[in-house]
Amino acid sequence: MPIRNWMIKWSVYSLALLLVYFLQTLVTDRILIFGVRPDLIPVAIAAVAVLEGGVGGAGFGLGAGLFSLAVFHSAGILALLIYPLAGALVGLLAEYVLQNTFLSCALCVLIFFTVLELWRILPPLIGGAAFLPLLGIALPEFLYSLLFTLPVYALFRSVYKRVGGFWL
Repeated sequence: MPIRNWMIKWSVYSLALLLVYFLQTLVTDRILIFGVRPDLIPVAIAAVAVLEGGVGGAGFGLGAGLFSLAVFHSAGILALLIYPLAGALVGLLAEYVLQNTFLSCALCVLIFFTVLELWRILPPLIGGAAFLPLLGIALPEFLYSLLFTLPVYALFRSVYKRVGGFWL
């Protein structure tokens, strides 16, 4: 793929990520369900990884991790490690085991969020916090974020159909 086409492809994916960010911050952050907000950036990473494969998922995960670190006060430095690693693993899973369909994306989002929520509640658990209150926060956030898998996947699928893959 020529460098120009490659730049156009990832620029359009970045614009779609900005759209997901605006959806998250301007719409869903105002609609609290059980006192939690959804996290749509991991859904976007999983969608791109399912569509573009392991290398594309890792690169998009790194970019999304840098973006999250820059704009979200709650994103830790580990987003730079977790997001690219998850993007690569989800992409490889979709590339070699699953297909690039919505059901594959939903399964990968489910796995990604399970690991991500466990990663988020592990430090407080080690620090002596009770499990049930942490689960009372992590589980609704997990389920609320899963509700947005279809719209986020549809957005990135439309981008993929237009500029994704190996050719424009």
